[in-house]
Amino acid sequence: MRMLAGFTFVCRLRAAVEGRLEDAERLFQVYLLNEDPQSASAHSNLGNVHQQQGKPELAVQDYSRAVELAPEAPVPYLNRAIAKETLGVQAAQRGDSQGAQDLWRSAAADASRAIELDPKEFAAYFDSDFDGALADFRKAADLAPGLAGYRLREATLLFQTGDTGGARRMIQGVVRKVPAYAEAHACLAAVNWAQGEGERAEEQFLRALEIEPLWSDIAWVKANTRWPPALEDAFARFLAIQGSS
Repeated sequence: MRMLAGFTFVCRLRAAVEGRLEDAERLFQVYLLNEDPQSASAHSNLGNVHQQQGKPELAVQDYSRAVELAPEAPVPYLNRAIAKETLGVQAAQRGDSQGAQDLWRSAAADASRAIELDPKEFAAYFDSDFDGALADFRKAADLAPGLAGYRLREATLLFQTGDTGGARRMIQGVVRKVPAYAEAHACLAAVNWAQGEGERAEEQFLRALEIEPLWSDIAWVKANTRWPPALEDAFARFLAIQGSS
């Protein structure tokens, strides 16, 4: 995929990683309209913004355009698979089992294509090889230190593989760097709760809710995140305690 250069594009990326999603959405849309409508990178990054906004339908459209423009790039296929998986979960929740199955099959095809294009990069994550996935995301985070999402994924996998303290320290670093990153606050709430730090967990949870109230809905969380099972379970237990208090 052709990489975009220049200060203005860096500003767009910064808006996205800092959680200023409406700004990032507008900036990428303006770029595509006025500067380079054939930019696969910009379409893919706009898809990332829409996915973070909880708009998987738009994200799929963005990633599909990126795939058209850069068919040999694995990342848009992977991201489109995740967005389709989200839509499949939502379809299942509506009772549309056939629609859900169709979306999941399509997501699996995209994931397979991503693995074909770069087998070492993504296979571990989809195969639930969490040690391997941890190594992959650690490498990605080191190569792109400005993208907080990679570091957060690394932290969630640290938690999954048993390094709760390391996960906590890493997520604390993410929220210091990107205070408006609601998902990071929610992750930190789950990790704090797992360490017996109920008051700190509550504090982080409230910060996540200030940014996005839907973090109190475990069904929404499961439909809109790619957390490993240990973290998802910890957060579900934390929410259950919140609901009973």
